[in-house]
Amino acid sequence: MLKQIRCDKFKNKVINFHAGLNVILGDNKATNSIGKSTLLMIIDFIFGGNSYITKNNDVVDNIGHHSFNFELEFDNEKFYFIRNTENHLNLSVCDKNYNKLKDISLDEYKIFLSEKYNNEFLGNSFRSVVGNYSRIWGKDNYDVEKPLKQQNSNSENAIINIIKLFNKYKSIESLEKQMRVIEDKKKTINKAVSNELIPSITKVQYNKNLSELEDLDKKINRIKSEMIDINLDISAIMSEEVLELKNQKSSLLLKRNHIANKIKRIETNLNSDDIKINSKMEKLVEFFPNINKNKLIEINDFHKNMSTSLKKSLKDEKENLENYLKILDDDIRLVDSSIAEKTKLKSVPQYGIERLTDLLTKQNNIKQMNEYYDKKQKNLDELSIIKESLKEIKSKVISEITKSVNIEMYNYFADIYKDTRKSPTFSMDLQTYNLKRYNDRGTGSSYINLIAFDLAIFKLTKLPFLIHDSILFKNIQVPAFDNLVNIYKSFERQTFIAIDEIKKFSKDTIVSLENSKVIALDEQHTLFNKNWKLDS
Repeated sequence: MLKQIRCDKFKNKVINFHAGLNVILGDNKATNSIGKSTLLMIIDFIFGGNSYITKNNDVVDNIGHHSFNFELEFDNEKFYFIRNTENHLNLSVCDKNYNKLKDISLDEYKIFLSEKYNNEFLGNSFRSVVGNYSRIWGKDNYDVEKPLKQQNSNSENAIINIIKLFNKYKSIESLEKQMRVIEDKKKTINKAVSNELIPSITKVQYNKNLSELEDLDKKINRIKSEMIDINLDISAIMSEEVLELKNQKSSLLLKRNHIANKIKRIETNLNSDDIKINSKMEKLVEFFPNINKNKLIEINDFHKNMSTSLKKSLKDEKENLENYLKILDDDIRLVDSSIAEKTKLKSVPQYGIERLTDLLTKQNNIKQMNEYYDKKQKNLDELSIIKESLKEIKSKVISEITKSVNIEMYNYFADIYKDTRKSPTFSMDLQTYNLKRYNDRGTGSSYINLIAFDLAIFKLTKLPFLIHDSILFKNIQVPAFDNLVNIYKSFERQTFIAIDEIKKFSKDTIVSLENSKVIALDEQHTLFNKNWKLDS
């Protein structure tokens, strides 16, 4: 638990805390801007929160960056830390004199808190779970109908957080991990399909492939039976090596056809007639007596030179292509030789091998297509089963939580009001939640509902602390608040509340608040040694 906070910017340099109820008292004029809510934010900051940085930036603006030295105690063992506003994502572990021993990250500190408060199951999610129950002015987490609402948190995350707080998340987490693994597989398959690394087929194509595979089996078996007399080693033909060689040959043949076509086009260009104008020059002179004959001859010579140069280039390209064609032919012969060697079918007509390997290659490709489809469908089926199981388990857990919370709220309402008024009802499903109010929808009664909800959670779980600001107590009937104080006092775990105008309460309540106070604040005795609200 929190034992002490020290800060050289405080008017009272040291504030001590104790087990149970810790009260920050304001004055009887309900004076604002004296530090009640700010101190609650600092306590939240000590417990790993960041709202003091994001919501109370006016403090740093006016007094500069500052540090909090604080002491925690667990099982009679004391721990000392420093957390400052400038480097708030790290803390210093210290000795009892606050000499720094080492620095740790905020995440490491959260895990430390989770372990020491016997909430190991929360781990690094400690703050996202417990921070909701620090209801302080400025945090915007006191919606009377949405008690799990936190800034930047959606409903589904809020529901998961309360499940974690009740330590019922392990079975859900296991299924969620399985679901993430399967979803990752699904993404991998989809990415491979989009990049055309594996084929994408529909159910219709899948069934069509099955029919085609039956037809291919018949054709392959027919060829096998035809060749059985020569002791054909079918397993050799069907081997992956042979099928790969067959694919290599198909690729080589495609390249060969492409090169052969290019050579034919070059030969066509080489066999075309030269550009000639000599035979027609006389007719041109006849029709155009003043034409520049020498210029025509010059043009003709130019075209002759161009044609000669172009043909030389084409001949060079043809020669290169023919050499490449020879290399391809040699490669094809090598592949054929490898196929013959691996299948030991030199005496078998080549067309028989070709036909069989073609069919086997096609069969293999279709089988692969259907295998990818089967994997994808298996992935989707597994995902569907896990999602259904997850939904079933979550629903059961949620039902157990809501039932227990509503029972405790009912009991607390009976203690707070001592009459027959109806307690609020907390409802929650897989995606939404709500705290329903009945009849009395006034501000005070609405906040009592929210407080009753928090007290129920506090009793039913290992929630390490509660923080309730004075905004929650405004407009609450005096007898109801008197009873509330007794409930707060019933917990050994720490609760922190800010309250002012206490003279209106019963004598016993005033005594309880005075005895539980950790500091009293007013216009003269503010939290910090500078009151910029007045100075400005």
